[in-house]
Amino acid sequence: MNELAARARNGEITVPGQKIGPAPASEDSSFRSLAETSLQGIIVHRDWQILFANRAAAQTLGYATAEELVCVESFLQLLPEDERSRRETYRDAHLRGEPVPERYQGRLLHKDGTTIWVDILPNVLEWRGEQAIQSTFVDISDNVRTQQMLRESEERFRNLVEGSLQGIGILDTNYAPLFINNAYASMFGYRSIADMRLLDSHLELFALNDRDRVRAYGEARLRGDSVPETYEVDGVRADGSIVHMAITMRLIAWKGSPAFQMTTTDMSERKRTETRLHDYQQQLRRLASEISLAEEKERRRIASELHDGAIQNLALAKIKLGEFEKSLPQEQRGNTLDEIRELLDLSIHDARSLIFELSPPVLYELGLGAAIEWLGEQFQARHGISCRVAADQGEAPIDSEIEVILFQVLRELLVNVAKHANASRVSIELRRLDDRLSLQVHDDGDGFDAAAVLTGSGNGGFGLFSIRERLQFLGATFEIESGTGTSITVTAPLASKPAEQRP
Repeated sequence: MNELAARARNGEITVPGQKIGPAPASEDSSFRSLAETSLQGIIVHRDWQILFANRAAAQTLGYATAEELVCVESFLQLLPEDERSRRETYRDAHLRGEPVPERYQGRLLHKDGTTIWVDILPNVLEWRGEQAIQSTFVDISDNVRTQQMLRESEERFRNLVEGSLQGIGILDTNYAPLFINNAYASMFGYRSIADMRLLDSHLELFALNDRDRVRAYGEARLRGDSVPETYEVDGVRADGSIVHMAITMRLIAWKGSPAFQMTTTDMSERKRTETRLHDYQQQLRRLASEISLAEEKERRRIASELHDGAIQNLALAKIKLGEFEKSLPQEQRGNTLDEIRELLDLSIHDARSLIFELSPPVLYELGLGAAIEWLGEQFQARHGISCRVAADQGEAPIDSEIEVILFQVLRELLVNVAKHANASRVSIELRRLDDRLSLQVHDDGDGFDAAAVLTGSGNGGFGLFSIRERLQFLGATFEIESGTGTSITVTAPLASKPAEQRP
C-alpha cells in the first residue's frame, strides 16, 4: 500500500485534491506488477462496475481468478445490503472531493455467501482518463471475531462474578489479591472483601499440607505444563476452622499481566454426605457378610441335624426292617419288604445329597481345595458342562471364615455360569500367592457388561454385586474380564481381619 501511495506522489495515480500527471492505462505493466504482487486485495471500480481486481482480492473473496471477480456484474454485489448505503455515500463524497474517512472497517460478501470483515483504504484515481475508486482491503475477520469473543467473554465474566454463588478471586503470580467477589470472601469466613485485601498472599488461605500443591500447580501453569485444573483442598477460614472446597485455577491475562483466576466451591456438605454414604456402605457390607456367615452356620446346623437325626433314624429303620425280615418265615417274605428297603435307601441317599448341598462336610473335614474339587465334579455331573479344577492352596492354614466365603462365592459363580453363560467348558483354579489366595473361574460362554452387573443390573447382576460387597468387607478383591468368555478372579487374605479392624 505504501508503494501505491508513492506512485500517486510520482504522478502515476491521481489522488483527490491533487492535480497530478496522467493516469495509468490498464496496460500499465508496472501498475499491474505492483498490484499483482500485493498481499492486499485491490479492486478498481467506476459506477460500481469492476474494472480491475488483483489475485489477493480474488483469493480473499473466494474467486478462482481475478478475471472471474472482474466479471461480477456490479461491485454492489460484493456488499451486504445494509452496507451499500454507507458505501454509496462515501463514494459520492470521494468523487466530489469532500472529506471522508481515510480508512474504515466494513464487510464484503464472500463468493459462498458468507460475510467477511475487511479493513478498507479507499482512494480516487484516474483510470483510462476518467475517475474511478480504488479500494484496497485486508481481511480482518479473525481480528473481529477475536474482539467479539473478547467482548462476550468479558460480559460472561462480569455476569458470572456479579451473580455467582461460587467464590471468584483474581490473584497475581505472587497470590496477592487483584479482585475478589463477595462469595469468595464469605467462603473463607471474612466479613468483607476489604478484610481479605489485607492478606499479602492468598496461599495463607489454604491448610499447610495443601499450600505447596497450590503453589506447585501455579508455577507449572506459568511454565505451560499440564496440571489438574480442578482439585480439592482444605481452606482455612478467618476463625481458623477448616472448609473443604474444590478450586479451579486458570492462568489468565489481567490488565496486560498474567494472573490466576481461582474459582472456589464449598464441598463441606458433599464431603459430609460422602462420609455418611461411605459409613452406610460399610455397614451394608458388614451386614451382608454377617448374613452370609449366619446363613452358612444355619446350613451347617440343619445339615448336622439331618445327619444326626433323620439319616440315623432312616439307617436304624433299615436295620430294624432287616431284623424283622429275618424273623419272618421264608414263605412270608415278599416284594413289599424289598420295596420298603429301596425307599429307605433312596431317602438316605437324598438326605445325604441334601446335606452336601446345604453344607458339604468335605469343606470342614478336608479343606477348601478338596471342597472345590467336589463342587466341580457335582457341577459337571448336574449340568453337563466340562469342568477342570486345579486346586493348590498350599500348606498354610486358612481362616475358616475365608474358606466359607470363597466356597460360597464359587458356588454362586457356577450357578451364574449354568444360568446365563451358555458355556461348554469351565476351569477353576485355586492357588497360593504369598499371604493371599487367588481363585479364578473362567468360562467360554457369552460375555456381558461387567460395569453393569457390578452395579446390580443385568443378568446375574445383583448376585455379583452382592459377592463383591461381601469380599470387600473381608479385604478381598473381585475382578471381572468379560468379552469372549468371562474370567473372574478373587484374591483374598488367608485370614480375615479382626472385627475391630474391619471398615
